[in-house]
Amino acid sequence: MELCEPLYLSATIKNPRKLLKKLQKSSLPCHFFVLTLSGGMDQLEIYPAYCLQQPFYRKHFPVIVGLAGDYEEAVALLIQIVEDSLIYTGTCNLKAYLQSR
Repeated sequence: MELCEPLYLSATIKNPRKLLKKLQKSSLPCHFFVLTLSGGMDQLEIYPAYCLQQPFYRKHFPVIVGLAGDYEEAVALLIQIVEDSLIYTGTCNLKAYLQSR
């Protein structure tokens, strides 16, 4: 599992390391959302964490940039990432911003 440090975290995420371990075990239910770098033309993607427990993602695990307790918090984190990118780089190239941190 590859992480983009430091992770963006929503207010309801208290122990991110515990959640990431839970995600790696793949047998436990995961009820949170993950922001990842997109593999295609898009910038970022939002997944329910349980989607990343599918066999495909064992071999092709995306780069995790943030964790959120629910979908609304995930969207708020995405907005925060866009704002930070605009402040620090002046552009909305989120992939380049996150990989340069």
